[in-house]
Amino acid sequence: MQNTGYKKRPLSLIILAAGRGSRFGGDKPLAAVGPNGESLFEYSVHDAFKAGFNHVVFIVSEEQNSNEFSTSLSAYGEALKVEFVIQTQAAFVKPCLNREWRSRVKPWGTAHAVLVCKEHIRNPFLVINADDYYGVENYQKMAKYLLEHVCCSKACAMSGYKLKNTLSGTGGVNRGICTVSSDGYLESIKEVINISAGPSGAIRNGDADSSAVISADSIVSMTFWGFVPSIFGILEKEFQTFLKNTPDLIQDEFYLSDTVNAAIKSELLQVKVIDSFEKWMGITYSQDVAVVRNSLLKLAAPKGI
Repeated sequence: MQNTGYKKRPLSLIILAAGRGSRFGGDKPLAAVGPNGESLFEYSVHDAFKAGFNHVVFIVSEEQNSNEFSTSLSAYGEALKVEFVIQTQAAFVKPCLNREWRSRVKPWGTAHAVLVCKEHIRNPFLVINADDYYGVENYQKMAKYLLEHVCCSKACAMSGYKLKNTLSGTGGVNRGICTVSSDGYLESIKEVINISAGPSGAIRNGDADSSAVISADSIVSMTFWGFVPSIFGILEKEFQTFLKNTPDLIQDEFYLSDTVNAAIKSELLQVKVIDSFEKWMGITYSQDVAVVRNSLLKLAAPKGI
């Protein structure tokens, strides 16, 4: 497979793979879903490389074995640089912080995961989940945007999906519901948990404190974010604010969407929403594996380059 863009300028891909997968009951990023046992991240790397991303950084936990990720990518050889960064609890946490946080078990969250890559990224980059399939067209659109805005410190973009194309048939999902301006820029994003479609087709937030119907055509973020390296300064500052103000250092998470929201309000970021017409495919529950496997049979297996 030929890489069609990386020689023009390096582009990096951060793959978030350190999540604990509590609803799945295992290591979601390594779930075998392809016809030859491929994981979803292999499809993502295949599509991203084809679009011009020639540097991949996996965010993993201390318990994960990086060899399980790297072995499947050996066919790319020197054309693809692969790195692994461990998302430790202590990373970017100042020693003076209340020691209560040391009993924390789960990672600090998606924004912290990106922050720990600070010393490994020098190029415009894309952030994705290891357990989602996005489609090659989204990578091509994002690569084009990043290459065109590489010199703009406020540049940021996300793929905007319609909510109805991102639901799971096996249970509720968490989504970032977006407000988008008439000229296609993100105005705000709000994390809404446990969204599902009922028997009547109405889409609701299943929380006890909110059962309002949500528009099926709402634009949502699926963690497909394009940034330039200036975002790391914003992330580091916001993480310290989070640590200072969060009421629960054991359970609260430092979300990427919250950081983007704050940066938009402070006019530090301008976030272009790139329309996506793809239907989301990913793993939230163990039952999703069979659904994804059947869908992937229609695609070419990501073997070789």
